Amino acid sequence: MTKREQAQFTRELCASILSDTLHDIRANRIPETWDGVELRQLVADRFERSVYRRSLIGRRGREYRETILTRDL
Repeated sequence: MTKREQAQFTRELCASILSDTLHDIRANRIPETWDGVELRQLVADRFERSVYRRSLIGRRGREYRETILTRDL
């Protein structure tokens, strides 16, 4: 994936999470009592649900974890 494609993918994923969250706020699905604590958790949970669980196994998973650790990402 080129850097441009990586950036586009990241923009689209973040925009999707943002759009869904704002839609839920406007539709009164999110309690008004929620502040940054609950909203931060909601956004984190939505990103967590977007993860492909089976894709980072074996060699690909090991290389991913090594990159995360060695590049301090």
